Amino acid sequence: MAVLLVSGLGAATVASMGQLTERPLTGALAHPAIGYYTRPTHDLVAELKRAVDDGTAPLEFGDATGYLRPVLEALHVPVESQMLVMSKTGVQGLYTGPSNPRAIYFNDAVTVGYIKGAPLLEFAVHDPEQGVIFYTLDQKPQPRPVIERRPACLSCHQVYSTLHVPGMLARSVFMAPDGLPLSQFGSYDADDRTPFARRWGGWYVTGTHGAMRHMGNAILTNADARDTMISDRTLNRTSLDGAFDARGYASAHSDIAALMVFAHQGHMTNLITRVGWEARMGEDDRRAGLARGPLHDAVTELVDYLLFVDEQPLTAAIKGTSGFAETFAAQGPADSRGRSLRQLDLDRRLLKYPCSYMIYSAAFRALPADVRAAIYARVGDILAGRDADPKYARLSEADRRAVGEILRETLPDVPAGFGAANGTPANDGLQSRALGVLREALEKEQSWTKVHAAEALLSVGHPEGVMSTFERELTSKGGEPQYRIGIWRVLAQAATTEHDRDQWVGKVLAAFLDTDGPDRLHAAETLAKLGYRARGPEAEAFDLAGRAGRGSLAVDARWVLANSGQADGEQRLAEMLSSDDGGTREDAAYAIRHLRSLSPSGWDRLVAAAEREPVSSGVRSALMSAAFLHAPPAEHARKASFRAEVVKYAAAGTNDQKFEACAVLGLAGEADVLPLLGGLLDSRDADLRVGAAQAILRIIRQ
Repeated sequence: MAVLLVSGLGAATVASMGQLTERPLTGALAHPAIGYYTRPTHDLVAELKRAVDDGTAPLEFGDATGYLRPVLEALHVPVESQMLVMSKTGVQGLYTGPSNPRAIYFNDAVTVGYIKGAPLLEFAVHDPEQGVIFYTLDQKPQPRPVIERRPACLSCHQVYSTLHVPGMLARSVFMAPDGLPLSQFGSYDADDRTPFARRWGGWYVTGTHGAMRHMGNAILTNADARDTMISDRTLNRTSLDGAFDARGYASAHSDIAALMVFAHQGHMTNLITRVGWEARMGEDDRRAGLARGPLHDAVTELVDYLLFVDEQPLTAAIKGTSGFAETFAAQGPADSRGRSLRQLDLDRRLLKYPCSYMIYSAAFRALPADVRAAIYARVGDILAGRDADPKYARLSEADRRAVGEILRETLPDVPAGFGAANGTPANDGLQSRALGVLREALEKEQSWTKVHAAEALLSVGHPEGVMSTFERELTSKGGEPQYRIGIWRVLAQAATTEHDRDQWVGKVLAAFLDTDGPDRLHAAETLAKLGYRARGPEAEAFDLAGRAGRGSLAVDARWVLANSGQADGEQRLAEMLSSDDGGTREDAAYAIRHLRSLSPSGWDRLVAAAEREPVSSGVRSALMSAAFLHAPPAEHARKASFRAEVVKYAAAGTNDQKFEACAVLGLAGEADVLPLLGGLLDSRDADLRVGAAQAILRIIRQ
């Protein structure tokens, strides 16, 4: 059974660029390192299936679209991403055509296919290790909807165009009036390297694109004059009124911006899967393979696509119709200057900053650590101009610098100095000294200082030895109350697969849910720091803990709820800045400092709390740190004032205040404080030495 979510099957497709299409992976599905059919899945649809099966995620059947809307909500897939395929393709092709198109919705990991009146919802989801996996859901009311895996889909989705791994297809075809693809005229594999004029045959397209021509909205009625199917009627179409009955669909759009992002993402998904599979299947000789040979070539091919080296430039501005571009860009992550790899350009190219946002995906994070390191090294060399190949000349100096800065700030495991020109000799020496402090602390210090050293090494892209050290800690001290939470926290951050990370996070969560256990407070803070997003009964447990008006546990519980996107989560956390208990105010400021962003109202509340806190108060340093880090770009004077106080605390505060100041100055990334931080490397306090070393390495790599 082929659940083909995208358009068209052609007998003569245009070859994709690159080498991987020419190298099949023989026996990959059954290889012990892959186990496509036998190993447990850890993808978003598998998680939804488990939740539906155990009754924790009920799906309500709607009269208009069945399970579509609750499924999109559960999987966090935006309606604005809707694209419409009008060709008769896939397992439910008999239900599709220009008058009843297939709707496709997507986010970074999962694609949902819906056809009005068809018996199935279709899913294609990127498992972090196993590639794209296919499921269906019966579109009929039932107490617990049945989600089933569909292995037979690989007959169409593990082919030349998917790089011989289970993957995504986005083909452009010539289409007859009844929706049948005319395979005798060939088809095109559409991604951002495909000429614009060859894109979207068999798809509806809404949006403007100037004088550029594409194959969308077009039906071939005269085989001897194929060019005539493209006309003013099919181009720059902002509405599909009259094309089909939009009742029974979640949207009336097939947004051109969504189509462009989806095409890029499909091939990036396949590249990540292929490189991961190739690395795991050849684990015994992977080191040699990364230096030269097929795996090295595969990494090069992935990096070139990641950086849009062969992207077809746009010759006119593009504008969508559904609001997808704005929805997509708002997801972040963004750096301290508000720049994000999700910001679309759509005037000259797809992205404003030419590096794929898929570098943040769970599948990319699940690549073996040495493979990710090889990818980072390759990207860094290109951004720093150390590879003089003429094909990289299209990356301007400004683009290289911006991409490097964004990645250094938003991707925690890139190496020190990533993408930047070589540092000064003085900074090189300071970097070596700081790294030596962290290595020594990892080896010789005990308990939480060892945890902090491990986390610092992971955050600055030097994970070597962290996992093995904490596996030994787990064996020798994994039963110690409180400290075991720190051990699990490090192992979660050092994990190379989403599954392993989830296992350690699950242990911490269980410790929090044990209301009589000795680890609840430490578990709550750890979950907050790990960015845990509470759902269902777990969210209710955090809500209950957060109802207390004061105390560290209440602060940490509200912190988790803020991370989880709860509507009033940030507000409830900010309320604790007004507590009459100093410890609660300090904990709340510390938690707010860690939030990825802060709303204008949250900022106003933070500033008010910081400015009314007495100078003599020990809480003031935490408030100043949070206010400095979250200061909006327009607040130049206030930010400078807050920074001056943070620097003062770094120079003359208590050891705890110095440690927090180091953390904030490191995140701010301003090099003028390096001499001050360098002096703290000689502190008698081991934890402060670790904090200063981490800050130094963060600043130097920026």
